[in-house]
Amino acid sequence: MIGFIKGTLIFKNRNSLVVETGNVGYELFVPNTLLASCEKGSLISLWVYTNFKQDSLELYGFSNQKEKELFLSLLKVKGIGPKMALQVLSSCSLDNFVKMIKEENIKALRALPKIGKKMAQQIVLSLKDHVSDVLIGSQSQNPYEEQLFYSLEKLGFQSSEIREVMKKMEWKKDLKKDLQQSLALLKLST
Repeated sequence: MIGFIKGTLIFKNRNSLVVETGNVGYELFVPNTLLASCEKGSLISLWVYTNFKQDSLELYGFSNQKEKELFLSLLKVKGIGPKMALQVLSSCSLDNFVKMIKEENIKALRALPKIGKKMAQQIVLSLKDHVSDVLIGSQSQNPYEEQLFYSLEKLGFQSSEIREVMKKMEWKKDLKKDLQQSLALLKLST
């Protein structure tokens, strides 16, 4: 399974990009916001979701892990497949979408393409308690700090604990050293 791709953008389509890496061109379906921000010939890095279908293999690309995680959360909602989840992510910002879920704003969700009242209710019901606080934007927008946050979250620490520790850190801008420091601080706080 492909989890990450870094390469040169060689082609842009209406809803996908072709990224060349290792003399192979991978077509990835991406949100419109990412599509609009990429220029042909530029070097890009994408987080990837691989969708296996009976008769094909589809790749979906995301500019960051936060976007990919929200996409994966949407796939858990009954009635939402990869194409529809991508359409939702293309319709509004991640922070606004997560805010709609947290506030149970059915009216705002219904304004998104192909989301009716029942689907909006299903999204809120399915995702309200599962959308991490980090998605709302309470976490730093710094990609380096975001990577550290996700690493600690994957190790099983709660997002609230991680945020408190990250406020206390003396940043070294070396992932290994900062991870060691954050783990030491987390150990002290428990």
